[in-house]
Amino acid sequence: MEQELQENPLLLDTYRQQQQAYVNLRWELMDPDDRRLIEAQGFGDLFNTLGIGGIAQWDKVRCLHMQYAHHLVAENLIGQRLDQEFALNERRLNF
Repeated sequence: MEQELQENPLLLDTYRQQQQAYVNLRWELMDPDDRRLIEAQGFGDLFNTLGIGGIAQWDKVRCLHMQYAHHLVAENLIGQRLDQEFALNERRLNF
């Protein structure tokens, strides 16, 4: 998948946009007091630059479990690919 991202600028742009959307939503859903605390402790830049699963390089694919979890609630091309390749969306868990 990383090779595809490098070879396909449109795919890479989509992936980066999805990382940014995740960052934006994380801030949006965060309790205002938590946001103030994060910023006061100097961690604001980390929360602005680390994407899904804490990924810093938005041209790499890491934390497939986090990518898939994000896919379950939002647009995520890595999660979509996991469904296509491994039919994860068709698996049933028996407890």
